[in-house]
Amino acid sequence: MSVEIPFRLARGGLDARLEWIAADHARYTESFFEHTLRRLRQLPVNRSTPLRTTPLEELRNFSGPEPTAIVFHVSRCGSTLVAQMLAALPQHTVLAEPPLVDEVLRLHLHRPATTDGEKIALVRGAVAALARPHAAGCRRLFVKLDSWHIFTVPLMRRAFPTTPFVFLHRHPVEVLVSLMRRPSLTLVRDTVTPAQLGLTPSVRDALSPVEHASAILGAFFRAARTHRSELTTIDYTQLPDLVARGFPDCAFDDGEREALLAAAARDAKNPEQRFVPDAAAKRLEATDELLAAAEKFALPAYREFIADLS
Repeated sequence: MSVEIPFRLARGGLDARLEWIAADHARYTESFFEHTLRRLRQLPVNRSTPLRTTPLEELRNFSGPEPTAIVFHVSRCGSTLVAQMLAALPQHTVLAEPPLVDEVLRLHLHRPATTDGEKIALVRGAVAALARPHAAGCRRLFVKLDSWHIFTVPLMRRAFPTTPFVFLHRHPVEVLVSLMRRPSLTLVRDTVTPAQLGLTPSVRDALSPVEHASAILGAFFRAARTHRSELTTIDYTQLPDLVARGFPDCAFDDGEREALLAAAARDAKNPEQRFVPDAAAKRLEATDELLAAAEKFALPAYREFIADLS
């Protein structure tokens, strides 16, 4: 028998309505939760009947144990690989960048009067409701957030006081090469605001695409440095071994470690292909313009962040 999970906000503003979608009991193994939602949307029950809607506040009615870990990251740094490794174990539930959590964390953009207390209650309910179909067989629950959620560490700590926070990072030049090759939502204007970038809107708007991306990475590393005491940091070069040796509060047994490392051998975004390390190739692909942008915006913050780790 299927259960419902929250699908998306149907309308913004003061009259935010939440759509619900029937979920089967298949595990969440897709690379991103939006792909899971697409799969569920094609279930006959969801195609044949209108989706039920409720007030957004319905999320307050859901509760559950705190996640085993919450993963923050800088984008293109192995976070999808980590999520796929964790999802390889049948006793794990992994919510990989669930859109609803992002909508809740940015609810103030549509409802300016939204308080942090309201967001905390709603994000706790959203995580519990999304994990609901697999609660009975779940030993560990992991949530991977979007890269720009590094700015929400204080709020997420209030929402999940005992959950370990992991921060995945990678050398900015390698991340920038990937973002320029295949831009992501991270680069959409105002996904990261001028205030978060430490720039005026006019200065931000005058940046080239690669400068804008570099400024965003710099902001991520500054935020991570600010919240360093809350974060267990993992460098891209430490993957996949550091995950298999044990995420915070995870004592994986030999069989679990074997399954984790087997999953790491596959390309996280194209699981039918084998994973091929690409750090050296990315460094070679970096243009002079990209290197200059990295040096101007991202690398100073990155170096300060790395220095604090030693």
